[in-house]
Amino acid sequence: MPARMQIAGQARSSVVLLALALGIGLAIARLPLPMAAGLLVVAAVALLTIFNPLFGLGLALLLGPFGALEKVILGDSLFDSGQLSLLLTLAVWIASGMARRRLVIPRVSFNLPWFLFVIVASFSLLGAASIELGLIELLKWLEIGLIVWLIVDLASDPDRGSPGFPAVMRTILALLFIAGSVQALIGIWQFGLRGHGPEHFLVLSRFYRAYGTFEQPNPFGGYMNLFALLAIGTALGLGIDWIRRRRGAVQSGHLTPFRLWFSFALFCAVVGSLALILSWSRGAWLGFLAGAIVCALFVTRRFWLGALFVSTAVVLVVGGLAIGLNVRFELAEAVVGRLGGHVIAGQIDRLVVTDTTVFVLDYKTQRPVPASAESAPRPYLAQMAAY
Repeated sequence: MPARMQIAGQARSSVVLLALALGIGLAIARLPLPMAAGLLVVAAVALLTIFNPLFGLGLALLLGPFGALEKVILGDSLFDSGQLSLLLTLAVWIASGMARRRLVIPRVSFNLPWFLFVIVASFSLLGAASIELGLIELLKWLEIGLIVWLIVDLASDPDRGSPGFPAVMRTILALLFIAGSVQALIGIWQFGLRGHGPEHFLVLSRFYRAYGTFEQPNPFGGYMNLFALLAIGTALGLGIDWIRRRRGAVQSGHLTPFRLWFSFALFCAVVGSLALILSWSRGAWLGFLAGAIVCALFVTRRFWLGALFVSTAVVLVVGGLAIGLNVRFELAEAVVGRLGGHVIAGQIDRLVVTDTTVFVLDYKTQRPVPASAESAPRPYLAQMAAY
């Protein structure tokens, strides 16, 4: 009798699921084609993310850099597709852990500095000009911590048949390389191959600063900085691993086949570094120099090799700065003046003086360029009026 009841229960469940599927299918059939296609894509992404959260995380890494472009095309929104993919992934991972009663916070060395940083950043909201924008930035740092926990958990969860940390690492690294390469190639095309671009990005009288899908050169340069350093570090690590193998030492074997990964990392290092230079972002160049020095400290115990790496980075950055100074762009200029009885101090990002016009340029990194002066945020208009 219990066996018959179990079979009957399974049959009823199958009938309910079949009826539900038919109902959803009929509903989709009555929708306009674009809406139906979008609904199917969203459903497929959700199902694949539920099956393997690593899919949703990879999609978030690929879509994340397109957030600013989405705002230009679709208008302002609280979350873009990359953030929605990430939130869906984190929600699935947390819900799955709660359902299996295995919601574990991994013990990693990252936890303490990340927690202290989040606490200090929370206090900075007390003096923020915009609480909304401050909370969005704080949310990004919370997401970073959850991403670290997610990756560690996926690499060590026995209930999921985990492939282990090396396999998860290879997947994440490949996705980061693909996303970075796409942005780098877009930036290279924007600089010299497209032939036109925003007038205020013009450099060397004929080229345009690379900005990818970030809609601004500075955040694009920051992204290329991180991408190029990751690729350079990977290529150097693989090269050192190959040298040790030639000398008879044990090879790590995490990134195999060696030739494929080394070629991929080298390609990413070249296009990422070139796109970084073409962004014409001084902050990104200096960030690359700082990152290169850190890499040199950890990549080898040989002083001469580290010194060579640092010297190469210094030459690239100083050369870029020298070129920038020769295109009639001044370095950031600090200004102080009195306006309405108040002393106002500021720093102009770019100051271009011609025989007839003085151009005062101030780059903003968190938003796409407004369509008109009237649509620019009021604090920005007040800042430019003060200049």
